[in-house]
Amino acid sequence: MRFKKLFQPIKVGSMEIRNRLVVPPMGTNHANDDSSVSQHMIDYYTERAKGGFGLITIEVTAVDPTGKAIIREPGLWYDEQIEGYRKLADSIHAYGAKMSVQLHHAGRQTVGAFIDGKQPIAPSSIPCPYCQEVPKEMTTAEVYDMIQKFIDAAERAKKAGADAVEVHGAHGYLVAQFMSSYSNRRV
Repeated sequence: MRFKKLFQPIKVGSMEIRNRLVVPPMGTNHANDDSSVSQHMIDYYTERAKGGFGLITIEVTAVDPTGKAIIREPGLWYDEQIEGYRKLADSIHAYGAKMSVQLHHAGRQTVGAFIDGKQPIAPSSIPCPYCQEVPKEMTTAEVYDMIQKFIDAAERAKKAGADAVEVHGAHGYLVAQFMSSYSNRRV
């Protein structure tokens, strides 16, 4: 066999995964309209656990309602959302897989229609070339508040039974926006 370790367990920190097969986070738009976990979402990820994947990372999960990049993005910005994630984790765990949750905020890379008509937020008031809406520049206090929202969402994921979390810092979303002079002109 060419990939001898593919089906062997692996440890990531203290978490042991049954094999090296991973479902990466992909935006499915399967959450309910209120960003809660839907039965369709549970079924979708459970099928991957049944199929033998060792680690399943749940798609972009907004830490705040202003951070959705897709219309039916799941969220973990309030405690009432924990129960849906708990059902999802239980279903995935029932088939021997581990569950990770990708925590996310779109920053300027969204449109008002996805975030209840609100203005997108960003490190600086520079429009996203793709979405083209002018974002509101975050104050320093709002930046610290957003950091806490990521922490709170991670704690909710843990309470729901997630085995790990991933902070989405790619593709031009909020975390990446802070790291680039293309989108961040803060002094």
